[in-house]
Amino acid sequence: MPIMPPMWSFGWQQCRFGYVTEDKWWDVVETYMFFDLPLDTMWADIDYMDDYKVFTISQSRYKGLPAKVHKIRHEYNMTFVPIMDAGVAVRKDVSTIPALESGLKRKVFIKQAESDDPLTAGVWCGNAYFPDFYKADTNQWWGDMFDLMIKTYVDLEVDGVWLDMNEATNFCDGYCIEEERPKNSYRNKPFYVPGQRDLESESLGVDGRHDNGFREYDTHNTFSLMQTKATAEWLISRNLRPYVLSRSNFQGMQKYAYHWLGDNWSWVEYMADSVKNIYEYQLFGLPFMGCDLCGFNGDAPGDLCTRWHQVGTLFPFARNHNQNATTSQEPY
Repeated sequence: MPIMPPMWSFGWQQCRFGYVTEDKWWDVVETYMFFDLPLDTMWADIDYMDDYKVFTISQSRYKGLPAKVHKIRHEYNMTFVPIMDAGVAVRKDVSTIPALESGLKRKVFIKQAESDDPLTAGVWCGNAYFPDFYKADTNQWWGDMFDLMIKTYVDLEVDGVWLDMNEATNFCDGYCIEEERPKNSYRNKPFYVPGQRDLESESLGVDGRHDNGFREYDTHNTFSLMQTKATAEWLISRNLRPYVLSRSNFQGMQKYAYHWLGDNWSWVEYMADSVKNIYEYQLFGLPFMGCDLCGFNGDAPGDLCTRWHQVGTLFPFARNHNQNATTSQEPY
């Protein structure tokens, strides 16, 4: 049974990977107000993090974010949703990263094939470890990290969580440290390879071990399902109706989260496909769907962006969002 979205999530939402400081993020809020345009939810992409480390806020660029979030929520009647990636940054000084230090102590990370040491992947923060959501304690640890983040940064208030990079995506093909690959790798013996695509292309190594004895080869597609479940449970613990938006998805995820169509392009073909794809996902049991309006990649021409906004007002999830290498495309 799909989870019922909170009422506010049907409103107009704004995001961009490229609001590199809180001042740029806040300018968007004020410009919306200047032009008297509706804005129900402001999102924060990975710009707000300290060196792209999860559960952190940059104290040089986004120190005032909690106060600004408090203002939009309590004075402007808006909501706030931050992004959270899946990989935990690895640094030599473990004590500087609470999520890494506690995660190692509680042994919550996916392990190497022939060692109890965590499997090393690579994401925006550099080398990273990925949580093993098949371990009983990992869900609690994941929620504890959200609680610690909120407590550390002056009671940051969130209304939902945006999960990204949770396919799980790896900037290395399988192994960032080749010595972690066993000689007798599962990669050499798959009985079926969908589309003949290398199973480790931009993904975790298939030999990674989970707490229940499964290999990453067996569990890869379910990462998002397990992660969304843990995130929804944390939001419920805070007496919130769970609002979790996930880039990756799997059967049953609609019980815990919602989905958008990922990193699309600013082409008319993608606008047309978004309508078809949203209907298809609704048939699959994910009714709350949408896409990055105007496109995430590439510069959106004004006429295309205008038409995409018109179409997007009919989508259950309507968010303007694009990336830092493109021209800003807020509706104003």
